[in-house]
Amino acid sequence: MQATQLRIEQVSTRRHRADFYRVKRELYRNDPNAIVTLRRLEWLQLDAAKHPFYKHAIREIWVAYQDGKPVGRIAAFVDHLHNEYYNERTGCFGFFEAPNDPKIARQLLDTAVDWLRKSGCDQVRGPMNPSMKSEFGVLLEGHDYPPFIMMAH
Repeated sequence: MQATQLRIEQVSTRRHRADFYRVKRELYRNDPNAIVTLRRLEWLQLDAAKHPFYKHAIREIWVAYQDGKPVGRIAAFVDHLHNEYYNERTGCFGFFEAPNDPKIARQLLDTAVDWLRKSGCDQVRGPMNPSMKSEFGVLLEGHDYPPFIMMAH
């Protein structure tokens, strides 16, 4: 049995960005109840130059690759306005997608948590895409039913 190589890469190129979107589409391509956000709308939520959230927040984005194929993704956020108001040092993660593989999920989460720690956070919340004013949470049961608006899948 051949060992598979898993690596996490920061989204820094157009290819990374395309792979970031491809992950969710590939994971749920056979799921009739999954709703995949339009690429342009999803990127707007992550566009630090255009989205008003990033006037008071920072973010980083990663893609997990297994044997060169994109298989997972995650983003991490620090909302400075939230932390100032609530006197916290909290960071969040979101846009989290991974196959049913604990190793991939753990490495993605560890990457986000490490970045949040380096960014001064001592608490982590999530998933939020990118904040509680957008899609948040994880669907644990009910995959057999069509989703509601802003419902995680």
